[in-house]
Amino acid sequence: MGELLANRDSFTGRTIVPERLKGTAQGRELQIRKALENIATPYAQYIRAARALEPEQPLRQWALKGPFDVQRGLGIREVDPYQVARQRFYEQLEQAQEQYRQIRADVEEAWIEAVLQGSWQPIYALAQRGVPVTQDMLQRLQESPRVNAEIYRRALRREMDPARRQLLEQYLRYWQQMEAHESWRDVPVLMRPQVGGWGR
Repeated sequence: MGELLANRDSFTGRTIVPERLKGTAQGRELQIRKALENIATPYAQYIRAARALEPEQPLRQWALKGPFDVQRGLGIREVDPYQVARQRFYEQLEQAQEQYRQIRADVEEAWIEAVLQGSWQPIYALAQRGVPVTQDMLQRLQESPRVNAEIYRRALRREMDPARRQLLEQYLRYWQQMEAHESWRDVPVLMRPQVGGWGR
């Protein structure tokens, strides 16, 4: 009863009835729920906090799954036989996705180095390590504006000859423009004139 007067849950320290709900039907319902919790069992507060029951649930459902949950009070728990299998599936899926992202990053790096060196050696070295390299992957990398821009960026860092640097800068600008143009695919057509630039 003291908690209701103080409007503070002694277990969690949270306000029982928010200021905006005081004097409303929702506020009274929250007070009734709190009183039922205190009557049912002192352990009910722990159950409510542990199971994070939302006060917006219907009163009957909240009471049966909260302070008056007899099965839980007797230690009887519902077991989902598929939960472990689902969890294992999602963990394996996440690992596979991470491996795939790593393979793509490795192939991209090897492709960039192969182009810069003018040699297939980085690709062969990757394949010898057991990394699957497909013709389709290499084709996409060859056509990718982002990858081509990165190739010219790195070539520009390595080049000292002013004439060749000027040529590389032109190629870099071209691929950067193509990269920007490609990014317009994600912008709705009606938004393009407002933003300006590509895609008009």
